[in-house]
Amino acid sequence: MTESKELDQLFRQAQAAFDERDWPTAIDLLKEIIGVNAEYPDAYGLLKEAQKRRRAKPKYERGLEYYEKGDWAKAVEELEAVMRDDPDHPNAPAKLEEARQWAEIEGLLGEADEYQQKSEWERVVETLKSLLDLQKPKLDFDWDSVKQRLAEAQEKLELARLYQDAGRHFEQKHWRDALQTFEELEKRRSGYRDVAAKLEKVRKQQKLEKLYLQAQGYEQSRKWPDAFDSYEQIYKQDRNYQDVVDRMAYCNKQLRRGKDNETPGRTIVHSFGWFLLGLVSIGATGFFFARPFHCLLQYKLPESVIVIIGALLSFIVMYFANLIGYLPKKLHQ
Repeated sequence: MTESKELDQLFRQAQAAFDERDWPTAIDLLKEIIGVNAEYPDAYGLLKEAQKRRRAKPKYERGLEYYEKGDWAKAVEELEAVMRDDPDHPNAPAKLEEARQWAEIEGLLGEADEYQQKSEWERVVETLKSLLDLQKPKLDFDWDSVKQRLAEAQEKLELARLYQDAGRHFEQKHWRDALQTFEELEKRRSGYRDVAAKLEKVRKQQKLEKLYLQAQGYEQSRKWPDAFDSYEQIYKQDRNYQDVVDRMAYCNKQLRRGKDNETPGRTIVHSFGWFLLGLVSIGATGFFFARPFHCLLQYKLPESVIVIIGALLSFIVMYFANLIGYLPKKLHQ
């Protein structure tokens, strides 16, 4: 057998070993061929490829070790190196895909934990939903626990949003809306954060607001004692409530004035009393002055007419006297 035929036979044996992934045998045969004929076609290239694929074997073994330990990042790193050296590896592609999935699951769980520590429930929900999208039948993972955790995160997200809404109503002093929202929170999760304390404050503010509106109504009706009492009740509970101190001072001032707050209508009633008194007085004395009055006026009027005229004059004088005294005090208010 000639040398050329012997080399051809060795090359065919090397290719068969290569196809069977028997890297040591393939490498030895190819080295033997190159030792005889360094220019033998494809021998050098096939040798380099066999050597590279042989280097993939320890990498694959290390990748499997990391895979079994659950060190997904290193497992992915080693298996990716295997695929670069040996693209036709029979087991590496599937293992690499699984390792990548486990690495992604681990990463998303870590993100969810981080967001949960910060109480960023919206991001927790988004992350867990992304995690559930990775469900694969081949992966032996407790997906039910993720679903349960997602449900809990969604509930906490709803509570956080309710608490945020209630806080906004509280800051804007929308007591009715704040009360409804805090009560809903207390109903859904008793003891949630500081809801109980906030509820107490809201109810107190509602009571104070009601008292304040009541006091304003009394003040507009000039019912100073009732207005002062209502403002005083507010002051005892919250000394800094709106302008309650100023309103109390104003009502107290009105109470001290007493008659200064009388209206012209009430003055008319008082004047009418004076009119009756004047009528009796003048009627009693009219007879004594009837004749002199006749002389002065040069008219012989009946004494009853003189009595009536005197009474009317006394009423008019007293009414205007009271009115003159009332107006400056009213303008001073």
